[in-house]
Amino acid sequence: MTFQIQLRTVEDIKRFQTKINGLKIQLFEFQAATLREYANVIILEKIHEKMRNAGFSEKIIDGTILDNIELIGRKKARLYFRSEYFSKTNFDVALAREEGTDRHFIEPLSASSGFDKKPTALHGGSKWPYFSRGHWVEGILALEIVATTVKEMTISLQDEYNRQQNIWISKNLEGIAFAS
Repeated sequence: MTFQIQLRTVEDIKRFQTKINGLKIQLFEFQAATLREYANVIILEKIHEKMRNAGFSEKIIDGTILDNIELIGRKKARLYFRSEYFSKTNFDVALAREEGTDRHFIEPLSASSGFDKKPTALHGGSKWPYFSRGHWVEGILALEIVATTVKEMTISLQDEYNRQQNIWISKNLEGIAFAS
């Protein structure tokens, strides 16, 4: 979208200058709000959809959010997505699903940790009704859903942001600038 500006009088020039100064003041707030809104719709909803399709726990999905937006100058932004869900032992299950894990040994919890009644007992409930002194588990495959989705959807977010910014500028310069 291109803008044409028609300045016919000195009054038009003064009004244009005032409106441009107003846009500069409001730009940061517009950028942050617009990026947050559309990143949540375009990127985060897609991440959640892919996680559901991959069989992720709703607790992991709920723990995956757009955490922060860093505006760098007037033309760059960095979005920080966070995906975390911690088990009782403070193991980040969401990170393990994203980045994968190697084959590893799971230690039993002790009575002093407050999670089990028997010392050095590892119990799986009704699906795994026995105690263990620990066991090896195969690693988890790295799915990289967050990372790949952000890469895939960045251009769509940029396009929508640019569209919204043009609408916003056009609206704020109404009567002076005309979009074509």
